[in-house]
Amino acid sequence: MIELGRMRIETEASIVDARSKIGALTRSLGFDVVTVARMAALVSEMCRKARENHEHFHLDVALDQRESRD
Repeated sequence: MIELGRMRIETEASIVDARSKIGALTRSLGFDVVTVARMAALVSEMCRKARENHEHFHLDVALDQRESRD
């Protein structure tokens, strides 16, 4: 596993920042526009739901190398 970073999620602004960073990451990995938008929306929604129950938390981002499904 390749650890890419950790983001502290405390405010709405930090959720927007996380969404933006995940969007940039998925674009740089070569995903199509629809997948980029879905990943960014997923992260945003997960962060908002988690903030409903916690004041702050961390979002860890990593890549896991798996064999292809060929």
